[in-house]
Amino acid sequence: MLSETKLTSTGGYHFGRMVDLSKYTGSHFESNHSDESNIIHKAIILSIYYNPDEIYNRNDGYFGNCWSVIINDSRMINNEYTYKLHFRNFSDLVKHYENQDMKFYP
Repeated sequence: MLSETKLTSTGGYHFGRMVDLSKYTGSHFESNHSDESNIIHKAIILSIYYNPDEIYNRNDGYFGNCWSVIINDSRMINNEYTYKLHFRNFSDLVKHYENQDMKFYP
């Protein structure tokens, strides 16, 4: 079973299911700097899908998370290469990786 993490929303416009984020499948985040072994790490979006949580459903979409993404990350986070993230806006996902010094490549 994949480990799951809920990202904190940073605000911004939210369109829920009206936006098709599946077009980002295959896109990736890439480290801006190589490590001591000269390896540039990537976090690849394997799938992205609408998956509203209970909080989202109970609050007419004003709170909670409605998207899930499965990521394959060469950095091995928490002893796993593949994990799941839940988020509200796609910008939350991008900011999550930008805070880790990674850039989004659509």
